[in-house]
Amino acid sequence: MIEPQRTYCFARILTREKILTPTAYAYRTKGGRNSALNLDKPYTRSGSTVAGILEHEEYIGNTINCRTYTPSFKNKKSLLNPPDKILRFGGTHEPLIDLDTWEIVQRVR
Repeated sequence: MIEPQRTYCFARILTREKILTPTAYAYRTKGGRNSALNLDKPYTRSGSTVAGILEHEEYIGNTINCRTYTPSFKNKKSLLNPPDKILRFGGTHEPLIDLDTWEIVQRVR
């Protein structure tokens, strides 16, 4: 079971191994600035950040499209699509976490 203490431990390991946060990585590779970027601590992330990453289906190698739609060209507000209209494409890239871990996280969260 993936518990909050475990995700905190994962976050500490990523910090110790000097793995950049996504925001710091984007800043170093593309430039630009983000309000969430802390240049003094580019490797530090919270356990809840790690848990959030583990929840995303993209990290098991899938691509997800059409999560949102705009009802009219006059209305620019994006609305969430119902689950049956979301398009999922499996195996489009190398997974970052294994399917078993991802399924455990889905059950726990």
